[in-house]
Amino acid sequence: MLDSGELPSLEAIAAKTGVDRTYISRMLHLASLAPDIVQAILAGKEPSGLSMTRLFKGVPERWDEQRRMCSRE
Repeated sequence: MLDSGELPSLEAIAAKTGVDRTYISRMLHLASLAPDIVQAILAGKEPSGLSMTRLFKGVPERWDEQRRMCSRE
């Protein structure tokens, strides 16, 4: 919605979806996860200790750093 210009802000997305803005912000961070990490999560093969709580605390932007973070979990 942001990329397409359909909605101008996180606040607008939150209002349209009926979800808190902070939740939208946290979910947006997950959009930058490396594809192989997403596939592992969807397959139920995420690294031990990797949780939504951990992901919400923040993930590195670079995929190689994300992979290192996951390998330490």
